[in-house]
Amino acid sequence: MSDSATPATPVTFPPAFLWGAAPAAYHLPNLLLHAAVTCLILLLAATWGAPPWAAVLAALVFAVHPVNAQAVAWIAGRNDLLLALFGLISLLAWSALRKPVIRGATISVVASVAIHVLAFALAVFSKETGVLFIALAILHQRLVARAPITRAQKVVLTIDAAIVIAWAVLRSRALSGMPSEITWETMTVVAGNAPQILVHLRKILIPFPLNVAPGVQDRDLLLAALAL
Repeated sequence: MSDSATPATPVTFPPAFLWGAAPAAYHLPNLLLHAAVTCLILLLAATWGAPPWAAVLAALVFAVHPVNAQAVAWIAGRNDLLLALFGLISLLAWSALRKPVIRGATISVVASVAIHVLAFALAVFSKETGVLFIALAILHQRLVARAPITRAQKVVLTIDAAIVIAWAVLRSRALSGMPSEITWETMTVVAGNAPQILVHLRKILIPFPLNVAPGVQDRDLLLAALAL
């Protein structure tokens, strides 16, 4: 089901007849993707006006932060890496469209639009949460940069909306054979897992203690409250 809704991730795995079961064939791409994402964070931070030292510090913290270990070490976590890679590229291309179009810059604008659209589509089809990148771009531009949405960006938003609709249609078809009713048991499970959100937020700001088995303890909730 997930492969039908997010097909970008499965196609990145090497075919079995080429690499067999060699672990390096699956772990090395994850390491390279993590390195690329780290570089993109540095570039995006600088593009969004962070001082050089702050941009470098943000990239270094991201590179070694323990909370990212699962996405890098876990082979199936590649969808998170691809999501970050393409999402950050889409944000960089969006930022390039922030200035009004001037004469002679048509080619660069078209290139930025094409890069953003392609990267945003790949982010969405890598993992569902990719749809949030366009919201992040708009919020940053309006609330932080305090800049209006340009004509080129409005064109991009229209195309992005079409991409999200296409993704929603594919996801709906992928889920068509599964039960869709919401039961009391389902709601109970969701409510019981809600504290995990606080735990994950805590791990970002206070990345210890860490464990491979997710769970919620009183200590975790206390640290989460301190982090917030």
